[in-house]
Amino acid sequence: MRFNSGLISCLLLASAVLAGSYQSQQLNLLKRSPQIQDNSELAGASIDSGGIGTFNTITGIFVAPILSGDRDSAVVVWMSIDSDDNSNGCSSHVVASLISTVTSDGTQHQASMRWFPHPWVDFPLNMVSGDRVQVTFNSSDLLRGQSVTKEFRTNDSLCGRYADWMVGRVAANGGVPLANFSRLTIQSTSAGAQGAHSYGPAAATTLFQMPTDHGVVKPITDSDSISIDASGM
Repeated sequence: MRFNSGLISCLLLASAVLAGSYQSQQLNLLKRSPQIQDNSELAGASIDSGGIGTFNTITGIFVAPILSGDRDSAVVVWMSIDSDDNSNGCSSHVVASLISTVTSDGTQHQASMRWFPHPWVDFPLNMVSGDRVQVTFNSSDLLRGQSVTKEFRTNDSLCGRYADWMVGRVAANGGVPLANFSRLTIQSTSAGAQGAHSYGPAAATTLFQMPTDHGVVKPITDSDSISIDASGM
């Protein structure tokens, strides 16, 4: 495994996340059992901040996967704030993603970011399977290796209600076949909200699992990581 890291950062989301608030707030949210929902396109975890605060930071680290399967099949990993804009009434959302695609030469990777309604921006990172990728909003700490930063200037503000970490299908031209993988883990995950509150994936309010023709892709959460288990496929 190589230890180059890609950093995707949005500088507009600047706020302090205080570790002291993390444990008490997480314990309050842990009293709620997450809803389990089937979704044909994705698997992962989502946190609804409710009335506690609005999200303005999100982070996670994962390893660019080695995939198998038919040529051009793919998997996308993404982290977002307010990605569920169709149901929460928000006019804007921000999402950073890594699309991994099976090719004749192995697995290729493309990192991208979007602040909706602005167009997608591709990042010129030369990644290979096994590289660590750090995605973070509101961070100036760069790890060793390649890094890119994108600053958005926009009047389209976020609602900051949802924060989520997902793995799923690539929706393009009617849908791209899902590539094969066994398990993909996003580590060091946290989402920060206004008022210096921070939440880990154990505070998820909704867990999405993805039924496929060969089994169910399931999310597994703990205090600071989310694993997407596709071993049943």
